[in-house]
Amino acid sequence: MAANPFMDELRQLRADFEAQASRYHDLSLKIYYLEADDDPASLKLPRPHHAINLWQFVGTTPAALDTFKGITRFGLAKAQLTALAVIAGPETALFRRMAFRAATIIPAELQELVQRMISENLLAAVKAANDEETTGKPVISENSNPLAVWINLMLLSISTFQPERLGHDGLQVDPFTGSLAALDLLLGRFSAQGRKADTHMKDPLANRRFQVALSFPGERREFVKSVADGLRSRGVDVFYDHFFEAELATLDLDIRLQRIYHDNSDLLIVFVCEEYERKDWCGLEFRAIRDLIKQRRADLMLMRFDDSELPGIFSIDGYIDLRGRTPEQAIDLICRRITQ
Repeated sequence: MAANPFMDELRQLRADFEAQASRYHDLSLKIYYLEADDDPASLKLPRPHHAINLWQFVGTTPAALDTFKGITRFGLAKAQLTALAVIAGPETALFRRMAFRAATIIPAELQELVQRMISENLLAAVKAANDEETTGKPVISENSNPLAVWINLMLLSISTFQPERLGHDGLQVDPFTGSLAALDLLLGRFSAQGRKADTHMKDPLANRRFQVALSFPGERREFVKSVADGLRSRGVDVFYDHFFEAELATLDLDIRLQRIYHDNSDLLIVFVCEEYERKDWCGLEFRAIRDLIKQRRADLMLMRFDDSELPGIFSIDGYIDLRGRTPEQAIDLICRRITQ
């Protein structure tokens, strides 16, 4: 299995946090919810400690916009509600360093998800607390400092998976132990994504089913491309090689093409012409087509540019003569067939 530096670093971080958790440090994390008139400096906090705001409910527009004019070391002045996290104990500095390191590897999309969930939960609480209809748009400010990002992820993880460890004013366990829930969430999330990615790397089209698949030689690409574009514009899920260039850039292309034509398509369109049999890739595709012909299956539609013969196809087999027909007319006929 190929090395994954991101997952390796996550596992190392978990081992480091677990090592500290096993020492049962006298370290606490408490959350203080401060209203606009509360003074953070008046809090009686043990030493050493470190305080950081996690998020603030500023108010509703347009009045909330005035709040952004005043900023203190605890965030925006006069915010209606501030969540202030306080880490306290001898290992405060160590936890800050480790949490900062852990937060810096969280992908941006996950940070945005955490912020969105905080906002949604806070807005729901604000709405529930107001008996009368609130006017204006609520304004919430989340702290993007890595330590705040990590604490928010940790609290969200614990509230979801280990709610018994979360009290009304903070963690019931030390922050090193609490961080394990966040790391387990990350490891589980990205391990699952990695397994999914590995499956897609093997064959991203393996489980994709098409309404129509087009088989043709390159000399007829201009006509067939017009057909493919027209089918797609009508909402038909069509397999046309240039629509899936990245997925088909693989060493086992022959196997993938045969699977698409034989197993993963409701209707296979074969554009018969003299160039068809001479093409190597058409020959590979035709192995699947011949099996469909042998089974006399109805999911095959022949379209001829000329009277060329192909092994397994006889003069009595029905076909559409494309001579004198436009791509648009071919599209109409295919759409009639798939709606039968």
